[in-house]
Amino acid sequence: MEIQWAEVLSPLSIIGTMLLMWWRLDNKIKEVRKSSETAHQSIREDLCDLKITSATIKTDVEWLKKERQK
Repeated sequence: MEIQWAEVLSPLSIIGTMLLMWWRLDNKIKEVRKSSETAHQSIREDLCDLKITSATIKTDVEWLKKERQK
């Protein structure tokens, strides 16, 4: 049995192209996912810093109010 390369080559090239596209998209998705995780971590850290700053300001304001009442 002889392989009819003219008939096999076209589907093989299509499958190869699809696999290559899938591989490239998968790598891009991984990059986007990693960037997203990094951004979310940065946002969480910034929010934590803002909460600390807000709590500090609130404490300072309460202390100033008490000092004014004396």
